[in-house]
Amino acid sequence: MPRNSDPPPTRNELKKAVPDLLYAASQAASFGYLKLIEREHFLILKAKIPDVDRFLNNVFLESSLLFICKTTEFFKCPDRNDANDTLFAYRYLPEWKGSWVVGEHLYSEMHKRVGHITVMEARHGKLDWPLEKMTLSALDYWKAFFHDLRTSPIYEGSPPEAELREYEATFEVIARGCRRAFSTS
Repeated sequence: MPRNSDPPPTRNELKKAVPDLLYAASQAASFGYLKLIEREHFLILKAKIPDVDRFLNNVFLESSLLFICKTTEFFKCPDRNDANDTLFAYRYLPEWKGSWVVGEHLYSEMHKRVGHITVMEARHGKLDWPLEKMTLSALDYWKAFFHDLRTSPIYEGSPPEAELREYEATFEVIARGCRRAFSTS
């Protein structure tokens, strides 16, 4: 039984939420964006604000981890306890069986350490997040999702082809930028 009494989203609500998915998907690359800009801009900021690089690094790291966690949840397997008001890939693509964007254990650690304020770091120390791999994996899932979205029943046979092609192209540019940023960091 679903965890809440809200009805599942309607086709129209799912369509209206597609731009929100694009936002969440692009935020999964936050750390890649930081890597692209940090070399030029950190030098200026560092002269005025001591330790700014560590502070901003952590801000972008946690933001990326949170959105990668959300991405992993979005693409997970359907579960009868899924909240009706939460969006999942299977609500858009009924044939979607689910998959882990990052491993189940890593997802659990992200959910616990990034989604909540816990004692995990004090008990077990910091984790060395494989952020580059996780970011690129998340972007690959999103790019494929926006490609497959044209087959979704929410569009009743008339998907917005130009919009979906633009989303796919956006993810290709983001992924290319992240690959470049990660290879030079």
